[in-house]
Amino acid sequence: GVNYTAMLDVNGIAQNGYTLTCGNSGMYNFTATPGSSDTAWFPVQCNSNFDLSVSGANSYFRYGNTSFMWLNVNDISCTPMTGTYSLTLDPNLSFLASLTPPNSNSGQSYFWNFSNLYTIGNGQGSLNNLIAVNIGPSVQVGDSLCYSVSVLPSGGDVNPANNYINNCDL
Repeated sequence: GVNYTAMLDVNGIAQNGYTLTCGNSGMYNFTATPGSSDTAWFPVQCNSNFDLSVSGANSYFRYGNTSFMWLNVNDISCTPMTGTYSLTLDPNLSFLASLTPPNSNSGQSYFWNFSNLYTIGNGQGSLNNLIAVNIGPSVQVGDSLCYSVSVLPSGGDVNPANNYINNCDL
């Protein structure tokens, strides 16, 4: 066989919720058979790191038409996460319905709870929700209509900067 040495990104592996169990240097030696498609499995175990994130998109906001928003919550980890994501609407947007109904709301803010969100294993690594809104009658051409989406918990998140978005449509 042919001897290889692979250099693994130990920090990247740790940020995605794993600890390398074959030594923390990231060096891993293995032997492959020439002409074969050998696979080198790298032993890892889960750690407590997680990265929740949100993203969103919307159809054009047009007066007199129902508009749609697509919200996504993602977790890159092998640690099952429990938390809440929220949507706060511009005062000129009216919530009509969502594919997954909110657990609660307060004024223009809507809240959804989730549990057992994780990427690795048999878990579900992302949540997707479709939201329908109406545009208020006082909106004029050129007005900005904004909404924000956030996910908690953020404490302990390896990248809390991607836990919040603010989108505007003119």
